[in-house]
Amino acid sequence: MDTVTVDFRFTNNGAKDITGFKGEAVFTDMFGDSIKSTNLSYDNETIKAGQTKNWSGSLNYNEFIASDTKFRDVRPDKMKFAFNPISIHFSDGTKLEKAAK
Repeated sequence: MDTVTVDFRFTNNGAKDITGFKGEAVFTDMFGDSIKSTNLSYDNETIKAGQTKNWSGSLNYNEFIASDTKFRDVRPDKMKFAFNPISIHFSDGTKLEKAAK
């Protein structure tokens, strides 16, 4: 199966060091219509308060799935990204979690 590589830049704007997080990555077109969403988790390195980390990942691509081909073909400057966090873990042992509905 083919893959599409995605590059992320994570910035910790908080006061605590982040040891990991997980949530949903949502990619939309310039009109806000959903293209693709996927689970995203990061626990590679601690992101210190005020620090930015660059990270590359890959998503499976199937040429027979319309959302996959649109994701592959849309120009990056026409795509929007949102991250909906589920859980953020800090180096002091505390965590923030999305409240259950």
